[in-house]
Amino acid sequence: MRLKPRVIALNLAGAFIALMVLFPLALVQGLTVLAPAVLAALAVGHRIEAVSYTITEGYAVGVATGVGQWRGAGNNERAAESAFQAS
Repeated sequence: MRLKPRVIALNLAGAFIALMVLFPLALVQGLTVLAPAVLAALAVGHRIEAVSYTITEGYAVGVATGVGQWRGAGNNERAAESAFQAS
């Protein structure tokens, strides 16, 4: 019996999500044993990462809005050009 591709994709996606949730938990548990200063440094790193992530996500939403406006107007060439310029 042959497996359907979407079943495999769901299993891989579920495994990836589980890894992304469990790895940080294990990392924090391991760091609390070492020293509180190490855990504090990790928290500072997470906050810096959150700021940069928020800025890039805002830019991505803005670009997607512009491309969507051009596509909605039926101007696919201009939509592709604006997406290229944004990248």
